[in-house]
Amino acid sequence: MTKLKITAAVAAAAAGLLFQSPSFAGSYSGQSVYVGSGFAYGAVLATRDSGDSNAAIGCYIGAYVTNADVTNTSTITYLSCSATNATGASYYCYVNNPPATWVTMMSSINEISWIYFYGDSAGHCQGLNVSQGSSYL
Repeated sequence: MTKLKITAAVAAAAAGLLFQSPSFAGSYSGQSVYVGSGFAYGAVLATRDSGDSNAAIGCYIGAYVTNADVTNTSTITYLSCSATNATGASYYCYVNNPPATWVTMMSSINEISWIYFYGDSAGHCQGLNVSQGSSYL
């Protein structure tokens, strides 16, 4: 009889695990895109997983020569960031020859990143913040 009780208890525990919903540890602060007047922020993965077709956030870095002369070795590096929220509101800023720290920060952006950027009324970026963490997953 004891063997039957143990077998029934194991079966009940296994059935309970089958119907248990997954749980996740830690805090979650991933927010999809927020666009304000002269700034925007959001978590990359939360934005990607938001389910709407408008939301997007990210930054881009590139370089170009100052004229079409192939002998010209003078290049300009530029960085731009853009964000669009679920309702279609967007914010964009750019900067020519950004500080090296911005280039490094921008290069670190990935799925666990939270991005915040802001600029002046002419659309020139004046600040960039990138945070990484499990709470953005």
